[in-house]
Amino acid sequence: MQSPRAKEGRDVGFAGRSAILFAMATVSKAIEPILIDLSQSHSKNASMGYEYSLASAMAMAELMKAFLCFISLLAVRKKCLQLAEIDLKESRAFAAPAVMLAIANQTLFVGISYLGALFNQIARKAVCIMATAMLSQIWGV
Repeated sequence: MQSPRAKEGRDVGFAGRSAILFAMATVSKAIEPILIDLSQSHSKNASMGYEYSLASAMAMAELMKAFLCFISLLAVRKKCLQLAEIDLKESRAFAAPAVMLAIANQTLFVGISYLGALFNQIARKAVCIMATAMLSQIWGV
């Protein structure tokens, strides 16, 4: 018979692994525009680099993220709860953030081209915070 601490240890272990994956995903999303800018030969911050299509680089980055998410899903799907069915009325609340995220993802490489990597990252976060604040006031969340 296992002690309660042993059971807690397994739960904390799974939570710890999930936290590590979440932290890695957060860091990779945050440094993505900076690394893409530094890898280009015309970047003022890069000592070396090469010419390539920025749109292709962003598409490859998105494909790699989708692949890694799929692998992670396969690794933990038996340990997770099944998804609950959501009523259409409830799912409408997710429409505005989903559209905004799609627009943000499509304009990422344009922002890097015109604003630079660091200022683009700061501007995107500021816009996200403002949009979240406005939507929470509108929807009364």
